[in-house]
Amino acid sequence: MFLIISLQQTSDITLDIFHNQSKLFWNSTKREEITRNISPDISAELGFYAWEDRCLNNEVLLNETGTGNLSVLLLGNSHALCIIPGLQSALKGIYSNITTFFVGAQTPFEGFKNGIKLPEVGKAVKENKSDIIFLIFKYLNDMDEPGNGLQDENAKIQAMQEMIDFLSNNSKVLFISEMDFEVFAFSSLKWAEDVWRNGWSSDYSVKRKVS
Repeated sequence: MFLIISLQQTSDITLDIFHNQSKLFWNSTKREEITRNISPDISAELGFYAWEDRCLNNEVLLNETGTGNLSVLLLGNSHALCIIPGLQSALKGIYSNITTFFVGAQTPFEGFKNGIKLPEVGKAVKENKSDIIFLIFKYLNDMDEPGNGLQDENAKIQAMQEMIDFLSNNSKVLFISEMDFEVFAFSSLKWAEDVWRNGWSSDYSVKRKVS
């Protein structure tokens, strides 16, 4: 059972940050000035608005032409959809085209429960022959599932490396977001509960014990 929370009315400050001020985030000074005044309430509203506007309602795959000379392919699951506006802004004047290929709830490696439609991913990579590939998928819970021994774990690691090698060999540059691998065994529900009980910390991190 999933609970979908929809914003009935988004505040003007959230809309301004999302659509206008965010374009200045490339400048670290401006970014610090803007984010310094973002309260937890606005931060939460930004999160829901981005999810609802760019993930939940964005079902059209992008194939956009630009004035640059580099072709770009954006791969991943629904999390990749959310970065399209930032990618367009960051690469303005650089790309000749941006093409996307998304598979919802996908872990883009063989041997994982959510490793679905991988042949289609490979086909998209080979057909587009892009200069730059972005792989944005945000790991899913199947990456936390224990394997059946060391041999199975090694096979999964090898599958990850094989996909990375495949993407690297079919592009000039491959970018993989840090969020894809940085927090194994991270429970968003546990994190939300910790925030609810203990409040926010300045860097949005929560102290957790590791047993």
